[in-house]
Amino acid sequence: MTDHPCAGRPPRVIEVFEAIAINQVPPHRPAALRALLQAGLIVPADEYLFRDRFGTVRIQQYAVPLPVHWQWCQWCSEQS
Repeated sequence: MTDHPCAGRPPRVIEVFEAIAINQVPPHRPAALRALLQAGLIVPADEYLFRDRFGTVRIQQYAVPLPVHWQWCQWCSEQS
């Protein structure tokens, strides 16, 4: 059986990792992002830009590196 890339990490960190792995861009806790960045499980990607009546809004996006994403997909395929 393949291990989850975030095995042994708190549930909130795993939840943030999985959201990023499927390209969700909800607000994430800075501590969870910091933990994932330091572990090399995510990397910064392009910023998401949009305008509203208050001006331009920039949201930093993150991506999962391909080898880590592959491991996560393998883990997912083994779950019932």
